[in-house]
Formats: sequence, C-alpha cells, structure tokens
Amino acid sequence: MDIALPSDVAKQIRTCKQVLADLEADLARTASQEQLQQASPLEKAELHVTVAQAIQTLFSLYLRLHGVPPEEHPIAKEEDRILRFKRKVSKVHSENLLKNSRRATEVNIQAANRFISAAIPELSSQQKQALRQAGAKRKADPDMARGPQKKHDKDEALAFLEETMQGLSGGQA
Repeated sequence: MDIALPSDVAKQIRTCKQVLADLEADLARTASQEQLQQASPLEKAELHVTVAQAIQTLFSLYLRLHGVPPEEHPIAKEEDRILRFKRKVSKVHSENLLKNSRRATEVNIQAANRFISAAIPELSSQQKQALRQAGAKRKADPDMARGPQKKHDKDEALAFLEETMQGLSGGQA
C-alpha cells in the first residue's frame, strides 16, 4: 500500500535529504583528525559543543516528526547539559579574549608633554625644556621606561609636579 505524496511534499523531502547529506559531509570534514590535532583545546571544546548542539537539534526534530514531544524525552536533560557546557566554553573564550586584549600600561611621554603644554599654557620656556629633558631621560633609561613600578619614580614625578606648581605660582607654595 503505497501512499502517493503531493509533489510539493516530495520535493521538500528530497531537499531535506540533500541538506542532511550536505550536513553529514560538512561534519565529517570539520571533525577530521588532522584538524582536531592542530586545534587548541578551546577550539576543540567549541567544536564539540557545536556538534553536540547540532545532533541534539536534529534528534529533537526527529522526535517531533514521530509525534514525541522532545520535552518529555530524556534528550531534554542532555539539552540542559549542553547549554551548561556551552556557557563554560563561552566563559573561557571571553576570558581569553579579555586577557589577550589587555595592553600593557605605559606612558607616552611625548603625548603627556603635549597634554601638559596644552593644559598649562603659562609654562615658561625653561619649564617646557625641563619637561622635554625628563622625557628624553626617561626614554634613554631602560629601567625608567618600564613605567612607574618603583617607588622613586613616583617620588620623582611628585617632586617634578611640585616644582612645576611652584614655578607657576611664582615660588609661593
């Protein structure tokens, strides 16, 4: 007893079969051993989560086609487990992005000099020259170029600012 399917349904079934065959070929290509060996652990985890989600979705569709609500099937527990794992992988991925995007904090002496000159236009030529010399000294000394990591760097900066402020106020500090 063959049931004749309407032509549009038969066409949709053929399309679905072709899409599933393409998906299977893509999954086989993606999960090749060579690519998995070259991938980082995070990339492997992302791939495994994606494949698990795809399989879970396809199985849920299969259950729906057979009239079984996926929420009542044990696959629902797997869906929750996949989502928890996906959150973990996303968290690690985000942490890696954040860690890799942090730049080392360093002072751009020339930009700082321009900023100070623009912010305090009353600097005398002597004070401007002292700023330039401090920048050149800091640039020439590799220990100072690392940034204000040492206490004496902070003390020197404070002393310089105090001198500058005294010079601006005419020595009345």
